Amino acid sequence: MPSRALIFFPGSTTTFAVLMWISLLAMYSGFALTSFAQESTVVLKSGMTIGPGKLTSVSQVDDNAISSIQTETFNAKPIIVIDDDLRVTYVNQNLIANMPPRATPLQRIETGNASLRASGSHSRIAGVQAAVSVTPFDPFGRRVYSLLTPQGQADVLQGITEISGAYVKVEALNADKTYIWDMRLALNAVPADRLREIFINHANPDPQSWLNIVAVYSDAKRYIEARDFLLEAIRRFPELENQRAQVKQFYVLLTSQMFEEVELRSKANQIAFAESLLRGFPLDRLSLETKLKINGKLSEIVENQSKVKSALEFIRADAEKIANEETKKQLAPFIEEINRELTQATLLRLSDYNRLRDDKALSDEQRLAIAIGGWFMGFGESETNLPVMLSVAHARDLVQKYLTTNSIPERESLIDRLKTMEGGNPKYVAKLLKLIKPPLPLPESENAETGRFVIEVPNSAESSGMVTKYSIQLPPEYDPNLRYPCIVSLHSQFSGPQAQLEWWTGPYNPDWKMCLGEASRHGYIVIAPHWTKAKQPLYNYTEDEHARVLRSLRDAMRRTSIDADRVFLCGHHMGGDAVWDMALAHPDIWAGAIAIGADCEKYAILYGENARYVPLYFVVGALDGAPAPRARNGKRWDEFLKNAKVDCMLTLYHGRGRDHFQEEQPRLIEWMKLSKHRRPPPPKDFTVKTARASDRAFWWLEVVELTSDSIVNPLLFKPGKPAELEASLSVGQENSIRVKFPGKQCVIWLSPETVDFSKRFTFQVRDRKKSMEIRPNLSVLLEDARTRADRQYPYWEKVEF
Repeated sequence: MPSRALIFFPGSTTTFAVLMWISLLAMYSGFALTSFAQESTVVLKSGMTIGPGKLTSVSQVDDNAISSIQTETFNAKPIIVIDDDLRVTYVNQNLIANMPPRATPLQRIETGNASLRASGSHSRIAGVQAAVSVTPFDPFGRRVYSLLTPQGQADVLQGITEISGAYVKVEALNADKTYIWDMRLALNAVPADRLREIFINHANPDPQSWLNIVAVYSDAKRYIEARDFLLEAIRRFPELENQRAQVKQFYVLLTSQMFEEVELRSKANQIAFAESLLRGFPLDRLSLETKLKINGKLSEIVENQSKVKSALEFIRADAEKIANEETKKQLAPFIEEINRELTQATLLRLSDYNRLRDDKALSDEQRLAIAIGGWFMGFGESETNLPVMLSVAHARDLVQKYLTTNSIPERESLIDRLKTMEGGNPKYVAKLLKLIKPPLPLPESENAETGRFVIEVPNSAESSGMVTKYSIQLPPEYDPNLRYPCIVSLHSQFSGPQAQLEWWTGPYNPDWKMCLGEASRHGYIVIAPHWTKAKQPLYNYTEDEHARVLRSLRDAMRRTSIDADRVFLCGHHMGGDAVWDMALAHPDIWAGAIAIGADCEKYAILYGENARYVPLYFVVGALDGAPAPRARNGKRWDEFLKNAKVDCMLTLYHGRGRDHFQEEQPRLIEWMKLSKHRRPPPPKDFTVKTARASDRAFWWLEVVELTSDSIVNPLLFKPGKPAELEASLSVGQENSIRVKFPGKQCVIWLSPETVDFSKRFTFQVRDRKKSMEIRPNLSVLLEDARTRADRQYPYWEKVEF
C-alpha cells in the first residue's frame, strides 16, 4: 500500500491549523546536538541483532519500568527490553546469545521546535482510536494530526523536535488546545525533499551544525545526501575544506551499499538484475580494490553462465553417442527440457553429472542416467541405471497429470500405470514431487509481465460453493523450477488485497520492469487472499474465513513454486487479529506469523499453549486504542515472552496509534530469513488445544470429527476450557504410536520422516492397541500431494481408527 495509506489522508489545512502556522513560523528555529546515554546491541541465538538501544529487563510487558530504562540498572528479569528511541522490543532472556560491547550512539539533533513542545499540566494523549486526517510536514517540520481519542476528536499541532539516523521525534507543540504527545517515526517517513528543507530551516549558521546533519545522514546510510550536504557545508564554510576527503569516503560507502544490493539480488536468484547493477557501476570513480571486487563478481556470473553452456554441450554429446535409436528417441524430450530450462540457479541439480562427466569408468549411458536423475530428482539422488532413470522421467509426466485432473477414474488409471513402472515406486515419486514444476498454470493476463495476478479458485467439494479469490505478486525473474519463500498477507478493515500486496512489494515500476519493495527485493512470493466480505468491520473467527485463506494458499502452491517450509502468515489490524488466531489454530502450516496492530480474543486466548510450535512477531503502536495495547494484550504477551519454549518478539512503537509500520519491514524480512524460521519436521510428540470444528488436523494426526462438547461456536462464543489432542511416536524395534483425541474417529498419517516402514507398527488409540505391518502406498502419497498441495512433505500412508 502507499506510504502511510492507513492513517494519512490528503486535505487542506483547517483554519485552526493556519492560525497556528502563522503564530509559530516566526518563532526561533535553531537546533542543537542533544545528549544521549550509552547504548547496546543484543544478539539473539537465532543470529538476529536488535539495537543499538537502551537496555533493561522487566517482569511483564506493562511494567512501568519501561518508561525510564537505565542501562546501569540492568536486572535479571525474564523479559529483555531494548529501546532504540523509535520502538521498544521485547524478547525472552533465554533467546539471547550475547550482548556485545556498547555501541557508538547515533547522532541526534534537536530542532528549534523543541522549545515549543507542550509540557506541564497539559493533557496527555492516552490512546489513538482512529486517525481522521494528517497534513504533510511543512518546511519547518510541523503538521496537524486530527484524531479520535476516548474523549472525542482532537486536532494536535505536532512538530519534529529531534532527528537521528534511525528516527524523528514528533511532539505536540504549544497551541490553544495543547496535548502532551511524543510520537516516533522512522527517518524515511519524512519525504527526502522536505527533510532537507527542515534541516536547512533549523540549521544554525555554524559549521558544526552542518557537520551534525551530515552525520545523521551517514548514520542512516543515506550517503548521497550526506555527500551533498557535506559539499554544501564546505561551500558555505571554507574552513571545512579539510573535510573534502570525506566526500570520497561517501563514494566508497555508497559503492559498498550498491554491492550489498548485488549480493542480495544474487541470493534471491535475480541474476540478470544483479549483473546489470554490476555493469552500471561508475568505474572511473572507484578504487582499485573496489574495481577488483566488482570484476570478481562479474567473472563469477560469467563463469556460471559458461558452466551452464558446458553442461548442456556435454549432455548433448553423450546423447549422440547412444547407439540404441529407441533409447535416443526416449532421451530427446528430456534433454530438450534440460536445454530449455537449465539456468545458473538450477545448475546444482547437475552437480553429480558435472563432477563425474570425465570419469572414464562410467559409460555414456551411465553419465546420462546421472544427468537425467539429477534433473528430475535433485543433487545426490541420481542412479547410473539409464532405463530406471528414464522410467523416473516418464513417471514425472504421469504424476504431473495426476495432480491436475479432477476425474477420479483418470486418477485411478494413472495410478495403475505408475505401479507397472520402476519409476513409479513411492521412493522415486516422493523425490519427483519435491522438484516438479507447479502442476496448474497461472491465468492468462494482459499484464502478465508484471508478475501480478488475481486468481479465482475453482469450486470444489471443500468450498461448499463459496467463491475464493486471491491476488498474488511474483518476485523479479521468477523461475518455476526454483522454490520461493512466501508471505500470506491479510488486509485490514481499512484496505484491500491490492494495498496489502503493495505494502510488501511496492507498485510495479515500468521503468525497472519490476516491483521494488522489500519482499520483491528479497525474492518472496506474496499472496493477498480476498478473505473478508464487503465492508466487513471485524474478524469473526469463523471456519469460512480460515477456509478462504487456506484455499488461497493451496491454490497458489499448485500454480507457483512456493517453498512449503517458508510460508509466513502476516496481517494488519483486523487481519492481524486473524493472524494471531490462525497461527495458533494451524501451527503445522506456518514458518512464522507476523501480527501488526492485532488484538487477542476468543480462540487465540484458548490456544495460547500452541504458540510453542510457531514463531510469533507482534508489531503495535503504544497508543493504539483505549485502553492501550499493553493493557489489552499484556497478559497474553507475558505468557509468550516469559516462556523460553516460545519464539516470540514484540515491538511497540513510541507514541504511535493505529498505523501500518512500513519502517518495520527490514526487520520483518531479517526475521523471516533466519535459518531457524523454517517450518521444522513434524514433531515426534505434541499436545495442542482445539475448540473449533475446523481445527482438527495437526501434523500427522487428523481427527475426522470433534465431539460436540469440544466445539465452541465463534458467533456464540463463551470462554471455556479447550479440548486437548495428544500424540507421540517413537521408532525402536518397532514403530510405537500413541494418540488421544476428543472425537470418534482419527486418521494417522505416516511418512519416512517420522516412521520406519521396514518395522512393524503398534498403535495405541485411547484404550485400544493394535499391531500391524504397513507399507508405502502410492495412491495415498499422490492424493495427499494433490489435495494439500504440499509437494515437499507428502504422507506415504494413512491408518484410520
